[in-house]
Amino acid sequence: MAHALTTFRRDALAGRGWRPGGGAALNTYFAGTCLFSFATEYRKHHRVRRQQAAARAAVGRERPTAIPDIADSIAGQALVADHLATIEDLRQRLAVGLTIDGLSHAEISQILADGTTPRAVEAMIYRHRRRVQTRGNHDRTD
Repeated sequence: MAHALTTFRRDALAGRGWRPGGGAALNTYFAGTCLFSFATEYRKHHRVRRQQAAARAAVGRERPTAIPDIADSIAGQALVADHLATIEDLRQRLAVGLTIDGLSHAEISQILADGTTPRAVEAMIYRHRRRVQTRGNHDRTD
């Protein structure tokens, strides 16, 4: 935001950028400037992160992570979607899906916004895991 504001101000003082007859409202033009600035800053951040990871790998503290195979990723997403579709309770389906996405129990309880506590979310996930384990054990013995 700070970078976008600086760019917007610099262009305005130089007589470039937004014009009243240009077809976009001032706030729309500024929002576009914010988007372009975000993309630029994100690319810088991403480049620095990759350089840091490469430097750590070169020192031997960490191996570079492999780029995941797209087909494996899509197949994994399909398996997750199939599994979530088997959960009948919508609240539990949402909680399990958000857990898979890496959200904490506190974050999930805020998203549910129905008075569910983080501890209740934890219990819901626990019961689901137990149910899946029990079902898996029955499938293996048949």
